[in-house]
Amino acid sequence: LDAIGLDLTAFTGRQRQSVMLSSLLGEAPYTSYATEAALADAYTRLAAGGMTLDEFSNDSISGRVTSDGESFLFTSIPADEGWRVLVDGQEVETVKVFDYLLGIPLTAGEHTVELCYTAPGFRTGLGISLASALCVGGYILLMYRKRKRAAATAGA
Repeated sequence: LDAIGLDLTAFTGRQRQSVMLSSLLGEAPYTSYATEAALADAYTRLAAGGMTLDEFSNDSISGRVTSDGESFLFTSIPADEGWRVLVDGQEVETVKVFDYLLGIPLTAGEHTVELCYTAPGFRTGLGISLASALCVGGYILLMYRKRKRAAATAGA
């Protein structure tokens, strides 16, 4: 699947703004909008195909979405490393939309989408922290036993 492009053109003064969405996937269903009404209509059509959220937390999102054909679920989530995306329980490779946002490829039909985030380096950091805690715990135990032996030797 190819990428999607966005071209925003702003004019100064009293001229109208125009927005153009273009797709490299084939037909571009939304080409250009010269009025607020046309832009509002495009927004309504795009919003009608949005994802219905079932769960939302700091590190995960899940919901349902219906696609009429091969398409992308566009998100406003930055396409950072650490996102794991499952569509109908199967892990899918995400794409960058507009070189920045997370996009999820979909096939036709109704889908369950799950997004889970784990900060890059979390597992490594957790391993280092656990190893450090074990070292500190071992040192404390060693010092405790050493003092206990010293006290037993001094009392004998």
